[in-house]
Amino acid sequence: MYFDKALQLYQKGNFKKSLLHAKRGLKKNPTEIKYFLLFGLIFYSQNKFNESIKNLNIFLKYDPKNVDALITKFHSLRANKNYNEALLTLRSIEEVDSRKSDIYFFYGECNLKINNHETAKKFFNKSLKFNQSKRNFLNIFNTYEKDDYFFEAAEFLRKYQDFDNDSEVILRFCKTQFKFNSNNFIQVEKLLKKILLLDKNNTEILFWLGNCSVLLGKIEDATKNFLAVTYLDKDFET
Repeated sequence: MYFDKALQLYQKGNFKKSLLHAKRGLKKNPTEIKYFLLFGLIFYSQNKFNESIKNLNIFLKYDPKNVDALITKFHSLRANKNYNEALLTLRSIEEVDSRKSDIYFFYGECNLKINNHETAKKFFNKSLKFNQSKRNFLNIFNTYEKDDYFFEAAEFLRKYQDFDNDSEVILRFCKTQFKFNSNNFIQVEKLLKKILLLDKNNTEILFWLGNCSVLLGKIEDATKNFLAVTYLDKDFET
């Protein structure tokens, strides 16, 4: 009774009451290890990652191949920036979970965080072999960009198979060129002008096109684009 109620409350997002019912249930049934999994899930949802790991470790002693417990422990370790131990947990996940693309992505992410750049790149490429979706490309792009690896972020994004037809992807690629001063602004200008044809009143595209014009010495074009930005949106933040 206690466990089912605690689980229902957890699923509804009422973590405080869920934890209270789970503690009562464990007190009455101290041999029920499933409570430790629920504790781990509740604490993870409350961003109490050390407590989550502690309880999940107890549960995993009895059920070492439980996917939910392993994945929650892995993400708790990531949140604590304990990437070496996260990699060890990821190996256990790989043995019981068939989602190879996600697993290889996280191998790549963790290795990047501990500066194993070549290993990270290898795993990101393995992830893309299983999943060529836009989401996967953007996840890899975001991972590199978050740690200021702008060149690598752009390099991966350029491999996206529908790159030439996706305005969002093109714009994100172009913005990274400015972040690491790629000196590739003739190509950037062409790409921005291409997507501007599809969305003529997009202030962000016009703004970055203006910046590109400045770097290429096209001051009249830059002025025209910046004026267009302020005309379309006088509150444009930048």
